Amino acid sequence: MATSGVISTNTKYGSCFWVKWGISGSQSIAGNKTTIAWSCGLTPGEQYYTNAIKMSAVSIAGVKVYDGGTYSNITDYKDRTFASGTLELSHNADGTKSFTVAAFSGWLYGNGDYTAAAKSFTLPTIPRATTPTIGPVTIGGKATISLPRASASFTHTLTYTFGSASGTIATKAGSSYTWTVPESLAAQITSKLSGTGTLTCKTYKGSTLVGTKSVSFTAAVPGSMKPDLGTGWAAVSYDNSGTKASAIAAWVQGYSKAKATFNSSKITCKQGATVKKYSITYLGKTVSASPYRTGTITATSAKVRCTVTDSRGLTAYEDFPITLLAYAKPALNGVKLYRSDAEGKAADSGTHIAGIATAKYSSLGGKNSVTIKGYWKAVGGSYGSGVAMQAGTAGIISGSAELSTEKSYTAKIAATDSLGNTAVYEATIPTEKVAFHLKEGGDGAAFGKISETAKALELAADWEFKGAKKVSAGGLDISGASELGSHMNQRVTGNPWYGLNDGTNQWHLQALQDSNKLALGLTWDSSLKIDTDGNVTLPENLTGKYLTGTWLQATAATDLGKAPPYVCVFDAKGWLYKRKLSELFSDMGIPAQKDYVVERGTSSSWHYEKWNSGKLELWRQTTSSNLGTTGQINGWYYRAYTVALPPNLLKTIQDVQCNCVWGTGVSFASGSADAANFKAIYFSNQNGGAGTFWHRITGTWK
Repeated sequence: MATSGVISTNTKYGSCFWVKWGISGSQSIAGNKTTIAWSCGLTPGEQYYTNAIKMSAVSIAGVKVYDGGTYSNITDYKDRTFASGTLELSHNADGTKSFTVAAFSGWLYGNGDYTAAAKSFTLPTIPRATTPTIGPVTIGGKATISLPRASASFTHTLTYTFGSASGTIATKAGSSYTWTVPESLAAQITSKLSGTGTLTCKTYKGSTLVGTKSVSFTAAVPGSMKPDLGTGWAAVSYDNSGTKASAIAAWVQGYSKAKATFNSSKITCKQGATVKKYSITYLGKTVSASPYRTGTITATSAKVRCTVTDSRGLTAYEDFPITLLAYAKPALNGVKLYRSDAEGKAADSGTHIAGIATAKYSSLGGKNSVTIKGYWKAVGGSYGSGVAMQAGTAGIISGSAELSTEKSYTAKIAATDSLGNTAVYEATIPTEKVAFHLKEGGDGAAFGKISETAKALELAADWEFKGAKKVSAGGLDISGASELGSHMNQRVTGNPWYGLNDGTNQWHLQALQDSNKLALGLTWDSSLKIDTDGNVTLPENLTGKYLTGTWLQATAATDLGKAPPYVCVFDAKGWLYKRKLSELFSDMGIPAQKDYVVERGTSSSWHYEKWNSGKLELWRQTTSSNLGTTGQINGWYYRAYTVALPPNLLKTIQDVQCNCVWGTGVSFASGSADAANFKAIYFSNQNGGAGTFWHRITGTWK
């Protein structure tokens, strides 16, 4: 493209004839015209020219602008302009224009061989047809079309094509237009969330078409086009198949699973979409294939979510609350097993075994029951089929046979419910009670019972050694075993001290109870005065205090939200020690750099976890039925939101995350934080409404 030009003849004797042109002023955009200024003349050479100087006519763009002429007396070696003027050139409809300067000739002193061939030039294109631009396009929403026209007199006709759909958007549009995108366009993209179309702009000056420009655009399906769910589209029922509760026609805690069925006739997909899949979700686990069944529900109430996904990937769901019948395995109460007479009355010399028990069980709304049965066997034998018992009523479980009073037996009572779960109590039925018995043959003896075992001294279960300081048997040495347990039980709530002195070493046992703490310990301490009868004299400065040593401490209240500073471990010899977590890791050969949670909890609506390395994680979730909006920009509604952080917790900030589902359309969020506040901005292409918002911060606490 050129804004000026020169065409000249061949040069001879240092002389040539020429035609020059250049754009005069500015091009007319509205008129689609360019005016050029032209001139023609002679550049004289080395000689004087006094006569016989001629130049032929000159034509530009087919217009004769100079008729030719004869000249003389050119004696100063300066350029001579024979003629000049202006010429208006009309451009093509698209704004382009090329023109030609026709061939011409000259004559000097009888020499007529000064010639110039025709030459074409191209003018700068005048902007004509408008190229449109279009902002974000959401099907069913409004899209702004910008029309940067070259002249205020231009108008536009806008049309579109999208898949097989087409239509006229506007006629006689000016510099911009707001297009309400038809929802029907979604029918062109039934298996994806967006598609590409073409926007065409025809530019007119009056009724004259100036030019046509087309651009592509991407149109997105909004979330509001998710499927509509009618009443009964999904149903949730219990599934007890394959479990002990299969015969129970009800929701049963610990056995029932939730099973979903779906009715496609109650689901309306939008604009040609179809149902792609169903799913059921419980406790974060989703099942997307038939049978749509959750895992076992262990609570008495739960919520399961049924979801339908259409062919575009849009989802709709409904939450179904569930109430289950509380269930616990049966338990025996007031159970007793004993020797009895033929009427079931307790008798040391009785030849029968009797028992009594009641059972606690879950009735499951009358759908569950329990049976109680008694069993007996000889020591080393096997139980029979058992005898049915009436709850709370003593009954003989050994049948009509008379049992030996000189033998021990084993008996049990079992309570079994309709689900097949059983509670069992088992006991040994001893021989007849006697003060002392010598086994026949003299190779065994017993106190408090009949002797049953050869080469053994037996002691009735309710008898104990009394007064002995040392009992040795088979290499086992139990110092003071006769009274150790007795003194412990007696002195936990009184004087919590009991001492042992075997003549060589002094040992003390401490059971210290204060407030909600119970501490037990066994250690040796030479500062204590313990006589050979086990009596302890405490130094004044130790009274009511823990002693230095290794102690086992139990606390009635437990805070599972905090990691313990110590862990109790046993060594190979059975000694109990308290170890820091770092020490425990070292003991177990775990690298010291292994990180772990040292504290977790909730503060100011924020959940947090502190890690040993100093890492801190904070997170929260909040919902609002109508958060409201702060303002609107470029078709997006936004809301600025600030929430305070827990005080004196966050030292440094490393990462901030924010997300939201706000309104019924497309939404997103952006967040930041400082030491005191979390700040977020939520965006939605729908005007606010209900929303769920997630915030997360990663930083340090030390």
